[in-house]
Parts: sequence; C-alpha cells; structure tokens
Amino acid sequence: MSPSRSGWPSCWPGSGRCCGGSVDLTTGAHGVKIDIESHRAWIGDEELQLSAKEFELLRVLVRDAGRVVTREQIMRQVWDTTWWTSTKTLDMHISWLRKKLGDDAASPRYITTVRGVGFRFEKS
Repeated sequence: MSPSRSGWPSCWPGSGRCCGGSVDLTTGAHGVKIDIESHRAWIGDEELQLSAKEFELLRVLVRDAGRVVTREQIMRQVWDTTWWTSTKTLDMHISWLRKKLGDDAASPRYITTVRGVGFRFEKS
C-alpha cells in the first residue's frame, strides 16, 4: 500500500482502490482525534464542527504533528494547487481552525506559526 500525494494511503474507502488489508483511518495529537473515514474530528470529548477545508487542514497538520508543514505543502495538499501568490486564504483558515480549537495565536497550544516557513501542530 503506497501513500498518495497527501501522505495518506490511496486505497482508503471510497477511493475505488483495494488495500488488501486494513488501514487505520484515525489519527490524533495533543488531545485532538481525527477519523478520516467518517470525516469527523474531536478535541477531548467535544466534536468539532469543521468545514471541509478546515478538516483537511487539521488532518494535514495533525498527520505531521511536531514537524513544520510549509505553506506550499499545505496549499498543495489542502487546496490541491501550487500557490504562488497571496496565502491570505490559508491564514484565514488557520485563524478559523484556531478559534474552533480554542487556541490563541499569541500564545498557541495547538497550532504554532513558524515565521517565514509554515505551521506546526504541537504534539503535546
């Protein structure tokens, strides 16, 4: 089973590809749990109400928790495009996601901005 461009197995349900085995479609970090198959996310016991883009953004960040994900990687994986102009759309989605996580950009617990590079989802 080889990962897709997004880093997730390209054979998960709905993709039309057979895995030949089971795939764990849940992931999590820092009290945030994501269920890829049901397209749901929780912080602790509280389910988050996320838009499709917010969910994909959270999925990408949590998948690489503890590591910096560049703006370009996020734009390619979440918006499926190479972004050569303003990334204000990304900044707004990060802001909305932080708000839904109860995070504060000035003193982040979950999503840290790495100036000039991208974002890091903290492991704990």
